[in-house]
Amino acid sequence: MTPAEAFKIGFLRQCARDGCSGEQLQQRIKTANAIVKEGNSVVSDLLKSLVSTGKLALIAGPPVAGALGGYALGRANNDDFDPEEAKKREELAEYYRATDMLRQNRALAAPR
Repeated sequence: MTPAEAFKIGFLRQCARDGCSGEQLQQRIKTANAIVKEGNSVVSDLLKSLVSTGKLALIAGPPVAGALGGYALGRANNDDFDPEEAKKREELAEYYRATDMLRQNRALAAPR
């Protein structure tokens, strides 16, 4: 599931919990779209400003360099990494997420 799909499902679940009518749902969607568009333009304007003044490298450079250095150091110190074990842990985590999602869906579908 993509983050956008997860957001949509969560948004609709919250509207269902709040008992929104069709009209209220449409109003919430319009409001959410307006907020997203406004946020996108603010971020876009900020990035354009930082790029044009050359300050983006000053702001983004140190965190990126630190993250890459930490990743390299972690990989260098981790000699006992087992890809199969990591795969098993990831599958188990996915099973837990799916189980939680089924429980949430069942709780939403239960008669009140």
